[in-house]
Amino acid sequence: MTRLLKPLILGLFIGILGLLISLVLFRLVLKENIDVDVLFNLRGPRQAPHDVIIVSMDKFSASKLNLPYDPKKWPRSLHARLTKNLSEAGAEVIAFDIMFNESRSTEDDKDFAEEIDKAGKIVLCESLKKGTSHLTDERGNLIGNIGIERLVQPIKLFADSAAALAPFPIPQVSTKISQYWTFKTSAGNVPTLPLVVFKIFTLNEYDAFIQLLKKFNPSQIHKLPNNKEEIIKERCVVEVIRILRNIFELEPQIAGRMLEELHNSRLLSVDVSKKQILKSLISMYQGPKSQYINFYGPKGTITTVPYYQALNDKAKKGSEIFKGKAVFIGSAENFAPGQKDSFHTVFSKSGRLDISGVEIAATVFANLLEDIPVRPLSFHAYFGIIFLWGVVLGIYCYLFPAVISAVSVIGVSILYLLIALYQFKTNSIWYPLVVPVFCQAPTAFFGSIGYKCFNKNKERGRIREKIRLYDLPSEIVDDLSKSIVDITTRIQPIYGTCLYPNTDETMSPKERKWFIKKVVIDSVKKHDGNITNLKEDPVSAIWMNMHSDTDQRRQACLTALDIASHARPLPKIHIGLHSRDIKLLNNGAIAHEYYPVGKMIETATRIDELNKDLGTRILLSEKVLNQLDYLLTRELGVFQLDEHSDPIIVHELICLKKNSSQEQRDLCELFSKALDVFRNQSWEEAKDIFEEIIERYKEDGPSHFYKNKCEEYRNNSFEKSWNGLIPIG
Repeated sequence: MTRLLKPLILGLFIGILGLLISLVLFRLVLKENIDVDVLFNLRGPRQAPHDVIIVSMDKFSASKLNLPYDPKKWPRSLHARLTKNLSEAGAEVIAFDIMFNESRSTEDDKDFAEEIDKAGKIVLCESLKKGTSHLTDERGNLIGNIGIERLVQPIKLFADSAAALAPFPIPQVSTKISQYWTFKTSAGNVPTLPLVVFKIFTLNEYDAFIQLLKKFNPSQIHKLPNNKEEIIKERCVVEVIRILRNIFELEPQIAGRMLEELHNSRLLSVDVSKKQILKSLISMYQGPKSQYINFYGPKGTITTVPYYQALNDKAKKGSEIFKGKAVFIGSAENFAPGQKDSFHTVFSKSGRLDISGVEIAATVFANLLEDIPVRPLSFHAYFGIIFLWGVVLGIYCYLFPAVISAVSVIGVSILYLLIALYQFKTNSIWYPLVVPVFCQAPTAFFGSIGYKCFNKNKERGRIREKIRLYDLPSEIVDDLSKSIVDITTRIQPIYGTCLYPNTDETMSPKERKWFIKKVVIDSVKKHDGNITNLKEDPVSAIWMNMHSDTDQRRQACLTALDIASHARPLPKIHIGLHSRDIKLLNNGAIAHEYYPVGKMIETATRIDELNKDLGTRILLSEKVLNQLDYLLTRELGVFQLDEHSDPIIVHELICLKKNSSQEQRDLCELFSKALDVFRNQSWEEAKDIFEEIIERYKEDGPSHFYKNKCEEYRNNSFEKSWNGLIPIG
């Protein structure tokens, strides 16, 4: 676990760094100017649908027709002729991105209105005028103001003739245009121009859409017209859109059910275009109030016909260019920069022109038709990807060598870039790009190199301090490199576990040397411990950490069991273990030495000596056993090991529970019962139980010890609060 701590720290740093950078980009509204720019430029222009066409009111047409350069001053008799031509050429719907809020020539206005009415599928543009609405209380007192936007319609003659009216405001949250309104909340949740045009364009599928909706929400159908003819006749396109929008907002689950039914429908399996239109309509009604524009390319990508050509009678005769199309008419300069009605987009670079408002309207219509607006990930998904990407990169770069990390980071970054580009091309999904690929990836790689160098230098310092601390020979220095003590001040508090093994006097010097070298040292090294006094006899071992650590205590206990198992053929050995806080003390600037300060080793030695009194092999303090439930132990009582030390609860370490026998478990249970009786000062009863244990288990040292104590205390009486404390020595 500790091995993963450093790479995890680096990973969390890279993840959090990515989040912070992303938040800054969000705050500065730069994410779409960077991420989307890269995605659009990598994708390049794409084919716009043939169902939309633009008629451009440009300077070239003005010159050809001998008209003023300002399109607003063009005579409306020309618009009447154009409307007639387009209608006779079979245009499905015609939208004027021009404001007609002032009367001109009475005759021209009348002719234009007649052609609008005759065509039947003309959408005129409204403008929005900002204003303030006063809020009052019940008594009429002013309590505040609220900003509103008021719709300004064309002149009544045109408004009454048009199939629908709609505004087309463009949100400009940065220097670039990247979004559009679907519904303008501040103007009464009114649908915008491209939505209204799209609704009229898809009226042929109105009956199929209503039948699909009726299956899941029959109660609301009565609010809608019966057929498309009624919609055109009553000029209620906008009202129909509002009703449907309200239905989908009140019951959001309807959209999912309709899409599932549409997906499984056999009736529409052959007519792919019909199914696509119905799917696009559902998406339009359930979508957000603003969406990102999926631009098809630079100016002129959508098919554009100059006004003067569309006005020519020859344009309608034998020509299929306008048949079945949605036609958008508006100011659009194709050959000269500096247009008044122009907007900066992702493709407005390298000398290319800005895109005009009418082209944006046509682009949005095409997006609705294909159901391909740019879809950003949700807030949680966006930041989740950035954070997890950073964590994984940081961990990976730290764990692997620099060359492998460099190749891997470049490889996965390219793979991520390709996946993001594929999703953008095929599904128009916008994945975070700049932060993960161009910020987090290089930071993770170079950060891991710096972090590893820092930790490597720190580790070398620890090794040097260990040499000074334990006066170890150089051949075992490498075994001590796992120490995590950070010695940066004069006194360092740490937590340690000490193992003190000892042998009796019957072992020869040769046997003792072999036992220490081949059993004790090998077992300690096997379990990541450090020998503290290799030049002395007997040796001791220590496990250290900044805090109390279950793993270090577990390793110490396993070492003790390992030593005891190897020592069975030899004369009896005994081991003491103890855990507690200790300190590393700097001996000063002259000696430059650090050594442990505290009673841990001394207490472990005294616990080891207690083995002789109790006739046991491995004894340990209760602190060592904390959370080590998989060891079979028995409590042997509370002892005061010397007159200056605090009482300590001592346990005998028997074996791992999984390796224990029923006999061993029964012994522990019976001894625990006897110890409780002993603490209750029932000396005769306790003595009988200890004698029973001795009879059943023969040479059980602790039972002999307590039997003798029962005889010693037979005539004694302690306080009721006595916990069985036994002084030693």
